[in-house]
Amino acid sequence: MTHYTKNITILDLERLHNSVNGNPKWRIFAEDENGEIVRGETASDAACAYNLGYSSTGRKYAIEYHYTKNGARKITQCDEIEKTF
Repeated sequence: MTHYTKNITILDLERLHNSVNGNPKWRIFAEDENGEIVRGETASDAACAYNLGYSSTGRKYAIEYHYTKNGARKITQCDEIEKTF
């Protein structure tokens, strides 16, 4: 499975149902460095879902993702680039 990386700014988040193990899951709407809109979901049981929340809107993240067989973008890693205090 090929993994890709991208720097994004989160525009909006949508909380999805938890995984069967109770871990959070998010749908992310963001803009990359080239101004293109990026849409994806955190992978089931991905630890990076705990780094996100509604206060993440407007913040910059470096994400790692892959595509499923159906073409869905699944985010497996997301680390905040610039801390906002």
